[in-house]
Amino acid sequence: MKTLFKGSYSKIFILIICLFCSLNSIFAQGYAVEFKKKQTDSLKQDVVYLYINPKLYFSNPKIDKIQRFDALDEDIQKELLAKYSPISNKINDSIIINMFSTQLIKYLESYNFKVISSKPEDFPKKLDQRHHTLNVAQIELEEFSFEDSLVSNEYNKEYSHKKTLNGVRFNTWLLYNESDTTSKLLFFNNEEAKDYLEGFVYFKNKEPFVWYKKTTITPNDAYKVAYQNAITSSQYFFNFLMNKYVWIKSNSTDTNYYSMDPKTKIIYSSPEPSDNFDIIEQ
Repeated sequence: MKTLFKGSYSKIFILIICLFCSLNSIFAQGYAVEFKKKQTDSLKQDVVYLYINPKLYFSNPKIDKIQRFDALDEDIQKELLAKYSPISNKINDSIIINMFSTQLIKYLESYNFKVISSKPEDFPKKLDQRHHTLNVAQIELEEFSFEDSLVSNEYNKEYSHKKTLNGVRFNTWLLYNESDTTSKLLFFNNEEAKDYLEGFVYFKNKEPFVWYKKTTITPNDAYKVAYQNAITSSQYFFNFLMNKYVWIKSNSTDTNYYSMDPKTKIIYSSPEPSDNFDIIEQ
């Protein structure tokens, strides 16, 4: 009887734990849904004071390695930029910044945040759970090179055909609640486009031959990655604020990470972070 009683007690205890965990998960999921729903109420929605630095910085390792580049004759600079920086040399700074800014505001508002454009010096000094500041402090267009290869292994001999390819990244650094010593964070986000190499190596009379096709990026890809960065930055910021809300509401007990599909608006939970910013330690 004692053994039976202990066994029954154990099963009941496990059942209670499972039920408690399930209820806790349901409540946490409910907090995430609650956060999404409250954005549709003008009296409860989150307010984002937003500043976007209008300056675009450029980065290119090949140009950066040229000593005293700025001191060179203008004609030489143009020649070097045309050779080593074909993407950033052909884009319009103000157009790409305006496009990024317009799309970032548009997509933040698509999550039903109230967005107020403001300069950092005009940000509110005191913040509560509904009010936030976001300073897109630095924006950079980065050109880079990388190596890809086509490999074949025949006749017990490996043959590799290497090609140097190019890519472009749109990088953003975003300061959250920078005037608040307890909650300020530095976020980082980037989007990139790269040349694409496809092909194969074949042997004829034991001699290697290569067939390949390279799809090369164009200046238009710089605008595309800037546009995409605005989309993902707004998505990541929504996810961040949603998880912050759940964390506070659950009294710091919920360890799941919540993310919302931007198209379906369905909220998912995961034990590992997904669809979120990189956080840079300051």
